[in-house]
Amino acid sequence: MILADRWPQSVAVQDLASLAAGSGAPATTDEDRRALAELLLRSFVKNLIALHMHPPRIVSSVSGRPEATPLARLQATSNQPVTTQLHDTAHLDNTHCRILGLLDGTRSPSQLSNLLVEQTLRGELKLQKNDDAIAGSAEVRRLIENEIGPCLQRLAKHALLVG
Repeated sequence: MILADRWPQSVAVQDLASLAAGSGAPATTDEDRRALAELLLRSFVKNLIALHMHPPRIVSSVSGRPEATPLARLQATSNQPVTTQLHDTAHLDNTHCRILGLLDGTRSPSQLSNLLVEQTLRGELKLQKNDDAIAGSAEVRRLIENEIGPCLQRLAKHALLVG
């Protein structure tokens, strides 16, 4: 449960042992640590968890100026599967690719929204609802502003954000 709650971030084994013991619980014993190590090893062998010597640089929440890796931004501009910080691939739709390509750490979510609204109104980005194109500036702004936060959060959950 602890690993699932912290996904996609890593947890050091020592921290995991302390968290599993809970606050106010007695310190873990050598037997507890050995049991945890065996459980982690079995989980790794069954491909349920990944082990790292050095944890990847991942953020699980969206910062004030979200940033993705240069590789992910480049791949997103080509609309191809994107390599995550966990060496996996994420298949993103055109909207997520467009946003990911803009995440260089220089723009706030509201600045990203404004840029996407401008691109949509210039015809560079097409928005549809029920197969109908959305063209009105107020509707475009409302839709983008409502979706930018959840979209950024999905990118974070895919281990694509580093800042």
